[in-house]
Amino acid sequence: MKKNYLILIFVCFFSCTYAQITLNQTTSVPQIGESLDFIIQNPPTIGPGSAGPGQTWDLSGITGTATNFSFISLASSLEPANFPLTDVVEHIDGRENFYSYDSDELSYEGSFIPGQLRVTYTDDREFLKFPITYNDEFNENFDGVAENIAYGQSFDRSGTIHIMADSYGSLILPYTTVNNVLRVRVTCSYTDYLGSSLIASYVDTVYYWYDMANDYPVAAYTVLYVGTTLYYKQAMYLEESDLQSSIENTEAIDENPAFFPNPGSDKIWFSDYNDIISIEIIDLAGRKIDYKENLESNYMDVSFLEKGMYIVNINKRNTKLSEYLIIQ
Repeated sequence: MKKNYLILIFVCFFSCTYAQITLNQTTSVPQIGESLDFIIQNPPTIGPGSAGPGQTWDLSGITGTATNFSFISLASSLEPANFPLTDVVEHIDGRENFYSYDSDELSYEGSFIPGQLRVTYTDDREFLKFPITYNDEFNENFDGVAENIAYGQSFDRSGTIHIMADSYGSLILPYTTVNNVLRVRVTCSYTDYLGSSLIASYVDTVYYWYDMANDYPVAAYTVLYVGTTLYYKQAMYLEESDLQSSIENTEAIDENPAFFPNPGSDKIWFSDYNDIISIEIIDLAGRKIDYKENLESNYMDVSFLEKGMYIVNINKRNTKLSEYLIIQ
């Protein structure tokens, strides 16, 4: 019996590793008050890796120094009047990026570097579209004004954006392997004009690696061309202390799961059910599943769930757990 039980756990782990996740506003928008450190290497010594299903990206060779990314309110920012539609501001080393979001997209309202640069978009530059899963792609336009503050010049900036979830798989970082990751490739092609004169053309490609436990990319890789010249490359990953873990992020097989059997189809039984305060079931699109919760019993009827994968959040008296449930 023990042998069969461990086989079920292994099947769950394997299935979770290669599932195709879906990002949405709930899973992938940073919140005001968050503060994250990223290790940044410029230029990186490795590439962004391949696209396609079931990839393994090895970023373990990235080394560098930590840079803090903090997320603040518009009122706390350096220039609230110039970015009135902003929902959250990203503050990095004295410069700020302004974002708005809704259920359809996370958008870039502009940026500000004191004494150097101010970019304001009248047609937002999309950062991420919702929902998005493997092979989804979107094409958007954007335009605005880029101000060279030091020289008192303003340029008309406009371009196109191609957003595609081009692959999924496992991401190897220097301190752990993050499984069930979706990579989103964002390519921006744009120009700056001064009147009718072309000042510069750009192609900016960024690869973002997302999982379901962190609302900001776990890692990113940027390649920027100005004209035909490579301007810079940069790679970064989330520092270990800031990585939010889930069942996907562990390489060990948990022999004491919060519930069993998994995969399941009819009922699941809870371990230590007397300590459970509440249970929440969420599908991979971020939607909360309505059900009648009965904590007077140590099992739950899951026969009403459609086949697929779900996140089960368990609130206990002294801790909170999140585990994936497969319905077959």
